[in-house]
This record gives sequence, C-alpha cells and structure tokens, in this order.
Amino acid sequence: MKVKQSTVMFLAVAAAAVAVVAPQARQTTADVATRLTGSWKLNRDLSPGFSGGRGRGATRYEVGFFPQGRGGGGQDASDLTPAELDAAKAIRDFQALPDQMKIEASETSVTFTDVRGTRTYAVDDKTIKIDAGITKINGKSKWDKGTLRQEFSSPATKVIYLWTPSADGKQLAVTLKIEDARTPREQKAVFDKQ
Repeated sequence: MKVKQSTVMFLAVAAAAVAVVAPQARQTTADVATRLTGSWKLNRDLSPGFSGGRGRGATRYEVGFFPQGRGGGGQDASDLTPAELDAAKAIRDFQALPDQMKIEASETSVTFTDVRGTRTYAVDDKTIKIDAGITKINGKSKWDKGTLRQEFSSPATKVIYLWTPSADGKQLAVTLKIEDARTPREQKAVFDKQ
C-alpha cells in the first residue's frame, strides 16, 4: 500500500513538473512576439542601474556607466574624427532606455516607438547599416529562444539588448550589455505592461 502511494505521488509530481516545463519548451517565436507587443513603462524600483537622462525630455533614462565626453572607447572627444564623434553619439543614444515605449513585434520584425521616434528592425540576424550623421553603425536583430537579441556596433563599442517578456506577458526584462575597450558592463531593467 505504501509503495502504491509513493508511486502515485511520484507520478503526480512528475506530471506536474512536465506540465510546468512543457509550455515553455513549446513556445514559438510568434508566442514571444505576442508577449513582447504592447505599451511598456519602466519600473524604476526594479531598475536601479538606470538614472535620469539628458536631452529630449526628462522621461528618458540612460544607463549610469557611460562617461560623458567619451566615445565609448576611452578616448578624449577631441581625439575623435567627425565620423567617430557621430558614431559615438549614435552608440550613446542606443545606450538609453525611454521611460515609456510601445513595441510591435512579429516573427519577422520589431518596431519601437518612444520619445526618440519610431524605429523598425528586421528580425533576421542580418547586419544592417544605420545612419549616424556622416557615418553608419551596424545593427542586427534575431530571436534567441524566448528573447529578442539586438546588437548595435561602431568600431569602438558594441551595445547588446536582450528583450525577454515574462511568461504571462505582464513584465519585460531588458538586459543591456556594453563591450568596448574597458571592462564589459551589464545592466538590467524591468518594464511593466500598461
């Protein structure tokens, strides 16, 4: 009798574990895109690494570890060519998170709308050139399981975004990684669906 109860209990626990894990294993890119789509607001309490930004309104937030006057590679701004200055400014803009944004995602593209305007990217893991004044920076986006991965790079700096919606679609975890001549850095932010 004890053996039967133990076996039944074991099977019940195993079935529950499979039920919890199975939906995650079967999630499709379309499912992730659907959860990513919506209006989002930065949860300041859960995003302590982001501080108030400068420029285009007080609703913009920038990661706090980008030193002013630097192009991301540790040079003084006076040492940079005009093209390098434009690339550094564009990369700095990619290191900023808005307080609020709208995302429209599908299996093949993602569109971000915020205080900086509207930007649409193909989600195909192919490198594109993005205008940055008199120069261009590289960008690419791809689905990586339950996450949208985006990379933006100049000769001196690479910015990586990982956009991961929660299973219930109510929160969005954003990881920002910066790779340059200094030690790689990473910050995390959380957005709440509105």
